[in-house]
Amino acid sequence: MRSAILSLATLSLLAGAGAGCVPEDGIEQKIEGRDDLSLRVYHTRIVNGLSDEVVIEVPEEVADNVKSVLIEVRGSSGLYYMTKFVTPSGDVVEGARYLTRFAREIPGLVDWLYPNTPTLSIEAGTYKLLLRGEKPGGRRLANEEVEIRLYTKQKQSYDTCGLHLDFLVDRQAINNAQIEAAIDRAVIWVNNLYSQVGVRILDYQITKIALPRTRFEVQTESVKSDIDDVLAQARAANTARTDAVHVVVVRQIGGSDPAGYAMGLPGPFDADRANAAVLVSTDAYTDRDNFLDVEGLASTVAHEVGHFMGLYHTSEANGQNHDPLPDTPECSGIGCSSDFEKNIMSSGGGAQRTKITPDQAFVIQHHPLCEPKEFRDGPAACTTSCNAPAVCSIVNQVEQCREACDPDAPTCGSGTCRPDDRGTYVCR
Repeated sequence: MRSAILSLATLSLLAGAGAGCVPEDGIEQKIEGRDDLSLRVYHTRIVNGLSDEVVIEVPEEVADNVKSVLIEVRGSSGLYYMTKFVTPSGDVVEGARYLTRFAREIPGLVDWLYPNTPTLSIEAGTYKLLLRGEKPGGRRLANEEVEIRLYTKQKQSYDTCGLHLDFLVDRQAINNAQIEAAIDRAVIWVNNLYSQVGVRILDYQITKIALPRTRFEVQTESVKSDIDDVLAQARAANTARTDAVHVVVVRQIGGSDPAGYAMGLPGPFDADRANAAVLVSTDAYTDRDNFLDVEGLASTVAHEVGHFMGLYHTSEANGQNHDPLPDTPECSGIGCSSDFEKNIMSSGGGAQRTKITPDQAFVIQHHPLCEPKEFRDGPAACTTSCNAPAVCSIVNQVEQCREACDPDAPTCGSGTCRPDDRGTYVCR
């Protein structure tokens, strides 16, 4: 079998004779603004449906400092699958269903996160990876060059981290004023959920976009170009940040998941990927009187962002397939427990999903988009004395007097009516 030897420790690729990787590959690239994150890029070929065997050498001194690796495979048009992934201990990860089963491949791109359960960890030694490539429809790829990107996240003395969210809102999704207020409230809901386990929303922004249609079909090949168009609009306006999860708010989603859909499971780090987004539908939570169920919408945002960060459904609807996490509640399909129905990654939907487990936090914290942050608990109460109409508010854990406002009828002398760290609406 042909093999290509990659190293996480050296600045060059060690490739045997006949290997398909490019010798100058593998130079470490630092990610701007992220001291904990680095990238190495390699190239190989898939010939007659199979790649070279990719051998990744991880020295002990590297393994001691690496928290996780996001593996991205990118090519021109193939569907890529992990046929084999063997750890230094000899575990066949694909056979154990821990890494790649149910990953959402789109033509030309797929991502995998390792480790994505506390039962696995980065070990020193040799990892072996074999890729399979197919054309849409199932035929084997005859000959295609692919790029393998390894995003390596370093360990910190703490596990807490935070997410940046970019909301890209179709102008046809719902009344403009209503959706902005709804997103403000939804972010509070999501932050309250995630903060139970040491994950917070660091910041968010809202950008209006224009989609050519109100219904987004996720089961068609056109979805790739549609997402490309959405992100291109946002990048042109400098509102699709590389280090953010992109939440596209649309009126309707076609297919079997009409409330929300994550384009990647897990999603990529970079914003210029066709699967660098999650979709959320307003129609799924709007009644005949055009009233928007904000908590239902927020629950879907948290659920789909969870998928994007690498979380599966705790149990699929068939009651047979379950996630790999030891502490999540499972359901065989009949008589599901209350703990199962309240978990944010249960497939049933609804605002009753208000629980998240430590093992689910483990997965989120290992994705490179969750930026390491050491959080201190904020003050028990806002103690600064303010004169009305100003109120004491906390933004980024700093107390300050700010003008209070009503999100349903905002009248700010300066700034906009937004929630502070504790959910108090102030002009900021």
